[in-house]
Amino acid sequence: YLLQSSDTATWREILVQELEILKGSDSCLFNKDIAVLYNDADTLTTVNTVLECWNTTDDKITVLDAWSLASAEYAAVIFICRYWPGSRTVKLPDTREEEITFTALIPELYLSLSRARVY
Repeated sequence: YLLQSSDTATWREILVQELEILKGSDSCLFNKDIAVLYNDADTLTTVNTVLECWNTTDDKITVLDAWSLASAEYAAVIFICRYWPGSRTVKLPDTREEEITFTALIPELYLSLSRARVY
């Protein structure tokens, strides 16, 4: 999910919905098979609050910053991603100035998606 809103209620609903799908009655997944990734500290509090209901002492869902899992793999990955656009003015070769919009989000999305184990 790519979120442009800072509404934590939306994040909570999405995470609960996805966990219910992954941990449904016919699921073969344990909590340790699931990773929840985030890219914004504001989402971390919401993620941890939701996971309190799902985690047990011996079986916890992994929570990681999207950039901190270079070699990890999980059977299921949920990435709660906050979209952060940026912009700046650049000088073109003909000396005109133009504002460009950019984001570093694409590499982060690829890295996070690559954490899902492929069978």
